[in-house]
Amino acid sequence: MLSVSDSAIIILGASGDLAKRKFIPALAKLYEKGAIDSSSLIVETGRTPFNNNSFIARFDISTEFSELLYYHRGIPGLGQFIKKKGSFSRIIFFVALPPSVYAATAEALLKDGFGQESILIIEKPYGHDYKSATKLNTQIKSFFDESQIFRIDYYLAKEAVQNILVFRFANSLFYPLWNSRYIESIQINAFESFGVENRGAYFDKAGIIRDVVQNHLMQLLSLITMEAPVSLEAEDIRVQKINLLKALSFLECYRYQYDGYRDSFDQEIPEAYERLLLDALKGDRTLFISAEETELSWKKIGNFLDRGKLKVYRKGTIPESSFDIEWIDFEKYGSVCQ
Repeated sequence: MLSVSDSAIIILGASGDLAKRKFIPALAKLYEKGAIDSSSLIVETGRTPFNNNSFIARFDISTEFSELLYYHRGIPGLGQFIKKKGSFSRIIFFVALPPSVYAATAEALLKDGFGQESILIIEKPYGHDYKSATKLNTQIKSFFDESQIFRIDYYLAKEAVQNILVFRFANSLFYPLWNSRYIESIQINAFESFGVENRGAYFDKAGIIRDVVQNHLMQLLSLITMEAPVSLEAEDIRVQKINLLKALSFLECYRYQYDGYRDSFDQEIPEAYERLLLDALKGDRTLFISAEETELSWKKIGNFLDRGKLKVYRKGTIPESSFDIEWIDFEKYGSVCQ
């Protein structure tokens, strides 16, 4: 593992909402926990003409942490700015920018002198279908190697999801039983206690299949149903997830929309971002998505994007199942466990 202490951490698009709500708070928490120390350099870049003081004043952070922060306007000249601050063995870029500028941003970084010492952490959505995801992968990899690209899926950093690996492959009781001989079917349900809220414009354009199913739930499906990896190292897990996605096929798909959706999800667990950012800083790729996984997931689900009649259900309830089986009654099983 690489040391975090000799790394320069750069947030591209730091004046935007993503940096303010997720990246800066997560980095501040890591600093409080000692995962990032005072020898680290954190530089935020953006188009807004901030000075250091006016920029830092936007965040609710400690005085000690704020002393690590610097603001630089735009990418041109960023390389020289960092060199003046010290020598760093690794430079980590958090790309808090729209996906439409990922490729142009990668090209600008390369032109400014950033090379093999750099890694790019990229947020979803990563493309909006198979064609766009493949094109984006090709563009970015023309500037940076795949080993330098970390695609975030915060779902994988949730403790319950991580426990699947231990539950499946390190539990001597369940490991020999986790197969089709003993398991008839598996249900993956993503229930939320809140609605679209202020993200109506985004969901009108993207939809829940692009926002959650293609990435979060496909990754969860892979972890639950893939063959046992040779080890729990990142590369061995990635190989088995890819094998699963290659063998996967969809037979039916039904789309639902809650009643009242058209009249209007900011509940992502901050700790998930802390874990992901720390793993990226250390070079651990276990919880990140490869280009091939992304493309395969889009390819498999492509036939169901924007197709089929929407069925309406009452907000706050579980839609009626259109399949031959009913949804698991979690309230019933929850009461039994209590």
